[in-house]
Amino acid sequence: MNGLLRLFIPAALVLLSTACATYTVDERRPPVIERGSAPTEPEFPRTEPAPLPPPVSGTAIPAPPPENSAVIALMERADRQYQTRDLDAAAASLERALRIEPRNALLWHRLAAVRLDLGQQDQAIQLANKSNSLAGGDRGLQARNWQLIANARRAKGDLAGAQAADQKAAQFE
Repeated sequence: MNGLLRLFIPAALVLLSTACATYTVDERRPPVIERGSAPTEPEFPRTEPAPLPPPVSGTAIPAPPPENSAVIALMERADRQYQTRDLDAAAASLERALRIEPRNALLWHRLAAVRLDLGQQDQAIQLANKSNSLAGGDRGLQARNWQLIANARRAKGDLAGAQAADQKAAQFE
């Protein structure tokens, strides 16, 4: 037993020292960027985002369109899926886009519209309210959100709530 330990300990030390030697501190350091030079970023093809519809009236400031190319691609995919009535897939694409740009009011509005078409009125109302909270000065988007809320309330049988939402939508038109 004592002889086995004498053979095992040196072998273990050799293995341990070679394992540590293969990963040096220098290999794990980030590259050094010289002062005054900017790090290079990967080149991605730039596509122009689809313009938002103009505000209904007034001098409203529309919410900015998405700038991230992945968000634009996901919105385009969701539009195609919506047109082919693949509503669950459209919702999933919009949810992925929202994970990238969670403060994008237009994405929240589009997801609300899909949820309404899926018959999920309560969720559509919540999503449209979220869109309104992020819409800033985009009165056209706020009017469309209130119209969506009115439609969702109407679908639930809440005619008084739908009428109130219609009146709110009219204030933004």
